[in-house]
Amino acid sequence: FWVYDEDFGKKADLLGFVLLPGHSIPFDGLEGSLELVNSGVDNAKVKVKIGFVEEDTAAVESLIAKAEQKWRSTRFASQDMAAEFGSVESRPQTTRFQSVYQTLETGTRKRSGLSIAQGGMNRFVTTPSATRLLMWNCLLFVAILYDAFMIPFALAFNVALDPPLFALNMVASVLWTFDFFVTMFTAYPTHGIYEMRFQVIVAKYMKSWMLPDMIMIVTDWFFVVSWLSAEGQDSSTHGSSIFRASKTVRAVRAIRLLRLAKVSALSKLVDQLTHSEVSVMIFEMAKQLVIVLIFTHMVGCGWFALGQYTGEEGPSWVASAFPMEHDRSYQYFTSFHWALTQYVPASMEVTPTNLSERAFAVAIDMVGLIAFSTLISSITTRMSQIRSMGQVRAVQDYALKDFFIMNSVSLEVRFSVLSFVGALRNKKTRMNSESIDAIGKLPAPLRVTLMKEVFFPTLSIHPLVAALIFYDTDFSEDILNEALADCVLLRGDMLFNTGDNAEGMHVVVGESWRRSKLPFLKYQRCDSEVVVFGGQWICEAAIMVDEWRHRGDCQAVGRTELVNITSVGFRNVVGKHTAKGSETIVFLSYYAGRFMDRFRSLEPNFLCSDIWCDLDSATSTVRQAKENTVRANANPSVHKKSQFDV
Repeated sequence: FWVYDEDFGKKADLLGFVLLPGHSIPFDGLEGSLELVNSGVDNAKVKVKIGFVEEDTAAVESLIAKAEQKWRSTRFASQDMAAEFGSVESRPQTTRFQSVYQTLETGTRKRSGLSIAQGGMNRFVTTPSATRLLMWNCLLFVAILYDAFMIPFALAFNVALDPPLFALNMVASVLWTFDFFVTMFTAYPTHGIYEMRFQVIVAKYMKSWMLPDMIMIVTDWFFVVSWLSAEGQDSSTHGSSIFRASKTVRAVRAIRLLRLAKVSALSKLVDQLTHSEVSVMIFEMAKQLVIVLIFTHMVGCGWFALGQYTGEEGPSWVASAFPMEHDRSYQYFTSFHWALTQYVPASMEVTPTNLSERAFAVAIDMVGLIAFSTLISSITTRMSQIRSMGQVRAVQDYALKDFFIMNSVSLEVRFSVLSFVGALRNKKTRMNSESIDAIGKLPAPLRVTLMKEVFFPTLSIHPLVAALIFYDTDFSEDILNEALADCVLLRGDMLFNTGDNAEGMHVVVGESWRRSKLPFLKYQRCDSEVVVFGGQWICEAAIMVDEWRHRGDCQAVGRTELVNITSVGFRNVVGKHTAKGSETIVFLSYYAGRFMDRFRSLEPNFLCSDIWCDLDSATSTVRQAKENTVRANANPSVHKKSQFDV
């Protein structure tokens, strides 16, 4: 989108522009505000509304013709703007990876496999993976556990609502009230993307949990207001107020237990955040244990409430089990003990004394029979899976130890070998996707989006790759698909040796995509030694010079993750886009020309090594190549000559 200020009697002034790829537009349109690039004004935005209409061919062609005519009349201004934007100095000083995406993320969130557009109220919508929402869900989980324990306990044991307990209920009510509004501003996944439109989120909320949430919130505040209204009354009735009201009113509080249904959604979110099979299994067993404890707690409270109710009309287990006055803690744990014995092989002295209690015990025994057998089989399956995961490793360890004993290997060598074997088992990269079947089955746009988020933060460290990512989406995606590889080196592993054929350019993955403080690689040539940190690259000449051979030895100082742009894959992508006549090839030609000029100036003096192009030099080369590309587009003859020369 190019925004102009049309003045009478002079050419239109270009106020700024916005880049919005077609794949960022949702299938049902987009409406919102996009921030202008290089407008000279902070927070300058243009409001856009994009929709799909069904018209005849003539109407569509007429609209296209008008757009082309408008474009031709203002193309001179766009070229000037492109030249200005191509200058590195004219851009804001932000992180290189941020500058690549700042246009796409301002006013509209990333669409391709991630989210749908923003605008208006939509700018307040956030994804469930946001850190603040994860913390919020943790608070809600604690509130659910509090309700699951306190509501049955208070109803069964006639707990008085004293000020400390009222404060806890007040906090829980405030949390759930805020959650009502937070839910309306939380995106939900649909077909591999996040729905970010406020109206659509609210509509889905209305069809699911909005009415139950409103009922539970009103119930919460009803009891809060009732307790506050009794504050000035007699102290003998104040403490119990609404808790000691009629049984029907007290039972209404049980509506809040419907929130237990939200535990499954919270547990699913936690399951998505776990990253290892063992942690997933441990979490599943812990979740099942918590469910059993909650169920046992509710059954125990129900058993005690039933004993109190039947005790008013005849014999009950409460009267027979507690002939003397016992405190509430003893009564609760006795009820909990009885509930626990109904589905585990144990017994106790408490037994039913009337028909209602006997029927309740039989029903719980039937449920406990199914629940206990399911729990035992699930725990057994999980434990078997954990043992099977380490069985192969244990067999290898025993064989290795037998070898040590049979050959009388010293303890020092034993420890060294076992330590290396343990480190070798951890030699896997967090970026390897070929071994994950689910990633291979993803649709192409979603898979490309995933790979972008995994690789681009590391690759954009290099100014050339950052420029390719920003200016040509197709080229950068082809690099992802055809020219990327990743590997992990342990301490002492050789990345390459002197005279080896270079396979590609290596980018070191640091603590993040910023430069780390500790070295990862050590490069030696003759008597000189250079260390490579995270956020740096080595052997760029492999993708620029045919049959480049390494000029030194490179060894890993510690565990090092590398992302590699292979020379063969890079040249294949360049050849494909050369056949298409892509403008990016002109830019690469100028960059390669500047690179080779410096290479020729250093090679006669034997100064070239695998590390001789630093960040400042690469940034300057990218800037000059972009400026030459803009001039070549304005002058086609220069364009042809530059391609021929390079």
